[in-house]
Formats: sequence, C-alpha cells, structure tokens
Amino acid sequence: MPDSDEKVVVYRRRNRSSTADLAAPHEEALIVAPNHEGEDGMGARSMTVGRYEEIRRRLAEGRRVREIARALKCSRDTVREVRDGIRQSPDAPKSTTDPLWMLQLDWPAIVHDLGLGHPLKFIWEEKAQHLTTYSNFWKQFYRKFPQYRQASVTAREFSPGERAEVDYAGETLEWIEPKTGEIRKAYVFVSGLGFSQLLFAWAAEDMKSRNWLGSHRRMFSFYGGVPHVTVPDFVAGNKIGLVLNRFAVAAGLTPPSDR
Repeated sequence: MPDSDEKVVVYRRRNRSSTADLAAPHEEALIVAPNHEGEDGMGARSMTVGRYEEIRRRLAEGRRVREIARALKCSRDTVREVRDGIRQSPDAPKSTTDPLWMLQLDWPAIVHDLGLGHPLKFIWEEKAQHLTTYSNFWKQFYRKFPQYRQASVTAREFSPGERAEVDYAGETLEWIEPKTGEIRKAYVFVSGLGFSQLLFAWAAEDMKSRNWLGSHRRMFSFYGGVPHVTVPDFVAGNKIGLVLNRFAVAAGLTPPSDR
C-alpha cells in the first residue's frame, strides 16, 4: 500500500456470464483508502491523561511522530496537536471568557470598597448597575474572587417586636395585562421581622413614594402591629426615617408581638 494521502482506486472486471454482460460490459470500482498506522483508531479511543503524558514523554525523548502514533495506536494528527500545544491535557482547567461588561469595571477598586465594609449590593448600585443585573454581578464577583465567598457572618439577636427590615427585591417580575396582553413590570417590596424572621412581600407597578408608603401600611397590617424600629435599605427617591413608625402609629396600629 503506497504511503500517501491519496486514495487508491482498484478496478475489477465482472465475470461475463450472459449475453447482456457481453453487450454492455461494465466495471466495478473499489475505492481503498490507506490506513496510516492507527489513523482511524483515535475516533474510537478517547484521549486520557495517561495517554497525553505518554505522548509528551516520547516527544521529549525525540521519537518520531509516526513511531509514537504506531506505538500508542492513535493518529499522527493527534501527536502533532500535542506537540504543537493545540491539544491540552484532559485534566487541564477550561478557560472561561469574562463577559464584556466585566472589562469595564475597576475590580481592584471594588475589592478595596468591599474591604472598607461597603455592602456588595451598594457597590453594584454605584459601579455596575448600568452594566448588568445584581445577580450577574455577584455571581461573577465570587467566581473571580472565590476567597471572598467565605465571608464572616455576625449573629444578631433581637427582641420580639423590636425591629423590621424592609427593601425592594433586586429583580423585577413580569406580568401580562389580561385585557391588553401588554407585558408589565412589578417591583416587589419585601420585609422581615428581626426576631421571628416572618416575611412579607407586596408587588406594585413602581417604587414611588405612594407605593412605598402603601407597602408599609399593608406590612404593618399583615404583622398586626408596628415594630419599635423599621430599618429600610437605600431606595432612590425616598428619604425615610422615623416617620414610617409615626405614620403607622397614627393609623392606629400597635407594636406586633413578633412571635
């Protein structure tokens, strides 16, 4: 068999056993492709760490590509790919490409702000809110800096009826208007009591003061009273202090038992 990449065509004439064959003789072409010492064997044998290291070892010894392919029963292209660095070891970590928005952030400054005690969500609002969602931000942050995933946790203890924490959820919800079929967004107000961790949620069409105060009124009614302290997170466009509790007391609500 010639040692080349060209196909070899062999013609074989059929036996003429009838007058039809004599009238219209024809030939049957057999196409034979050369088999280069395991050239097709790699398709059925996967690359393992041991095979990869053995190829590298033999290449380091100065062995020829053909000799290595014949001995390990793999294709010469596979040996060349290992030699040229095109094929990596199966146990090599796969490289991941960062999203484009990550290239626009000053990550050392973000780590510095986090070290100063700034909440990660606050850093996102200042530096990355215009680029991506908060969920994408913290997922990529912890992938890039896994050492910050094991953050210290401070246990806090509260008395019944002492404290409620309120905020808007980071992600909006989409809902369909039944009459028009229009897709709209809903902003979810959430709260939790400090002692019992009893949760409350209410969705509204925006985060304006009307819905912000209305959500608090519904929250106080749901809890059946008013906590001594209501702690809101930062909400753009709303300046909130003790007026929330005064508003609730004026509505005739009393502190909850927070069971």
